[in-house]
Amino acid sequence: MTAETPTFESPPIVEFVLGIQFDALAGLSSAHYGQFWDVIGRDDWTGPRDQPPIQEAFERFDRKPIAAELKLQLESTPPLPRLTLISANEERDRLIQFQPTRLHLNWRSVKAKSSYPSYKALIVEFEKAVGQLHRFCENIGIAPPQINQWEITYVDRFPRGELWESPSDWGKILPGLFPNEEPATADGLKMDGRALQWAFEITPKLGRLHVNTSVTRGPDPSDEALMLTLTSRGPLHSGETPTYRDGLDLGHRTSVNQFLALVDDDLRKDWGEKDK
Repeated sequence: MTAETPTFESPPIVEFVLGIQFDALAGLSSAHYGQFWDVIGRDDWTGPRDQPPIQEAFERFDRKPIAAELKLQLESTPPLPRLTLISANEERDRLIQFQPTRLHLNWRSVKAKSSYPSYKALIVEFEKAVGQLHRFCENIGIAPPQINQWEITYVDRFPRGELWESPSDWGKILPGLFPNEEPATADGLKMDGRALQWAFEITPKLGRLHVNTSVTRGPDPSDEALMLTLTSRGPLHSGETPTYRDGLDLGHRTSVNQFLALVDDDLRKDWGEKDK
């Protein structure tokens, strides 16, 4: 079981993703995608769409990459697409993503008052989906997935106008990333943007936490927002993370603890932080 981490009544999270990566399923074809849909439940999932596949990514420690190493594959035929399915519940706030090397479950805040389900709730749903993947492989007569990576992502949104007006204000939200509210500038210059991307080793060599900030903009100025993305990813490890669930538990703790280290203490109170 994962150790307890703080929770919030109204966190700024807008997307949460649990995933596994595995060796390519031998013998899988796009004709099998309908059978996968049958196994996970056509009454529970709807809106099938083909999307470009997500490239494989590996966290290695035998050299010094600061980002995920991308595995380039030279294939004589185009790769199979990524199948996406939307939950058929009223909120339609879940997304299943399946391709020959990956399975992901997303929660997305699709409504103004969408409620984040918590890691405890979503990990149960994801474990069910992994079990369904195993059953699907058995049904079509192929070997079960050989998992090589676990992955967990949190995306938080801070709208412009509520907490910040210009990039120089970002230190008020994320002092752990932007400790200086206003960097030194020459005459005639005004800061108009900031960006950050870091990678941290989850010691000892259990994975990496990738932290990224970006700005999203819509047609209306009020749609502008600062986005914080934290992705923890790592291989199955014979020590502390022998299973994908152990890895996801570790990634959850790592991501939440780093989030707490980055954000302003008063904002944590505003979001209704609860004790561990």
